[in-house]
Amino acid sequence: MSATPLSNWMASPLKRILLDEIGIQWLDQPCKVDLEDISEDAFRFFMKKGKEAKRIPDDVPEDDMMLALRTMGLFRDDELSLTAALLFTENPDKYEYGAFLKIGLFDSNDCLMREDMLDRIPLVLLPDECMRVLNDEYIQPTYRYDTGTASRELDYLYPIDAIRELVVNAIVHNDYSMRQEVAIYVYEDKLMVYSSGLLPEGVTLENLRGSHPSVKRNKRLAEAFYAMKYIEGWGQGIKKVLSACKENGNPEPEFSYMSNGLLVTLHPKTYRNIDPENIGLILDQIDHTILSIMTANPSVSITEISSESDLSIRIVRYRIEKLRKKNIILREGSKKAGRWVVNI
Repeated sequence: MSATPLSNWMASPLKRILLDEIGIQWLDQPCKVDLEDISEDAFRFFMKKGKEAKRIPDDVPEDDMMLALRTMGLFRDDELSLTAALLFTENPDKYEYGAFLKIGLFDSNDCLMREDMLDRIPLVLLPDECMRVLNDEYIQPTYRYDTGTASRELDYLYPIDAIRELVVNAIVHNDYSMRQEVAIYVYEDKLMVYSSGLLPEGVTLENLRGSHPSVKRNKRLAEAFYAMKYIEGWGQGIKKVLSACKENGNPEPEFSYMSNGLLVTLHPKTYRNIDPENIGLILDQIDHTILSIMTANPSVSITEISSESDLSIRIVRYRIEKLRKKNIILREGSKKAGRWVVNI
């Protein structure tokens, strides 16, 4: 649903061809967005990050939005570009459908357990908001319990720096002409980041892990994230991901194509120093919250756990079943008059 001077009924592939012929990238199109639509909070955040990173000159005035946007090359034919709308308006999806990010939690049968749609956030704010939601709701630090004791050790199943790098890359390199949002799939045994668009010419799945050219599908978008020091300009992102996985003890990520887009799959940390019989005692914050409620009130119901933890009943049931299978909890007595027994 792009608000551009080109006809809205024109198919995206044909529009891309016409833009390529005149040397304009998709997000460089002029867009029917007014300066008043630019979020001042998003713009100030961008300027603060850029100046802290020393990548926006000190003499660029923070109170002259027009000058700053022109300096960034975000005008086309005296109109703000689509890049500007996606970076700085509070509803990027209004100007280009698919300019948002979604997160989904799935069980082993691919059944969606919960989801978050981050669809009314300027793209300059989207990576930080995405990581906040992921860390708070989906991939909380793991609590590793010692057998037979109540002591626990904080750990991370996934390298946070690697996930952040993948999220930023997905936002920056997403092919917005395909009108497909960036998606993060969270399973018990993997986390996947998807962005639309195939790898650029000269970059393959085989050479992605090594040195490869930094080809920018969205040049102005990349320049904005470079200015904030969220990315570098030398194609080093994947190397950072590989390094972070190795340092955290994770297997190397997998790279593949899915539905004309790039899918990166991370696998949880491998615990080589833990007895395999005790691997089931690796718990995350959601598990810990449920166990704490049960310990404080052994007769608590699933509905009461849901209310107290602010988790859906469906997720509480799913987590309780997992904890039962690991023999971490037992249920004694009937459903109404029974009690929970926590075995750690």
